[in-house]
Amino acid sequence: MDTDKTQWDERIIPNNIVNIAALLTFLPLTLVAVLPFILIHGRLPVGRGFQWMTENPLALAGILFGSVLIHEALHAIGWAWFGRVSLNEMKFGILKGNPYTHVKVPLPARAYRWGGALPGIVLGAAPAAVSWFNGNGALMLFGAVMLAAAGGDAIMLWLLRDVRPDTLVQDHPSAIGCLIKRTDRSIQERSN
Repeated sequence: MDTDKTQWDERIIPNNIVNIAALLTFLPLTLVAVLPFILIHGRLPVGRGFQWMTENPLALAGILFGSVLIHEALHAIGWAWFGRVSLNEMKFGILKGNPYTHVKVPLPARAYRWGGALPGIVLGAAPAAVSWFNGNGALMLFGAVMLAAAGGDAIMLWLLRDVRPDTLVQDHPSAIGCLIKRTDRSIQERSN
């Protein structure tokens, strides 16, 4: 890919504020799952959810470990489906103890966003919403944790908030963020 800086704009999260940005998303994303649940079912099922976790630490560890792998697989599935790219055009790895999925080719921003949002939707929002109906505190806590785990993805979506859906976006090759293909129409006009 041609990443000539005259053709691509960077949208990155500087290394010194990544953790701060993740912490800032943690509470709002967690509350999305927790507040509706407590308003509907009260606190007792939440306590039962915590009790299940403390009584089943190995199962909890297995669920969380598997969820991390599924989270990354969902990025790949989203980019493959919405961006029409093959698994050969993605890179999977572990960086500083964290698994990651990297798409090596440019995608339309619409596809990039869907691939970025899919783990938060499938592992976080969907279980949380189901818990609002069935009252399962453990399921709600799982959804809350998975929404919080998608905080970095939420930050990426925020970085792309003003990018037109058809503009090409590429994972940044060496930083946390992405490159946006510069065109006359790449940034949406903001209405006043």
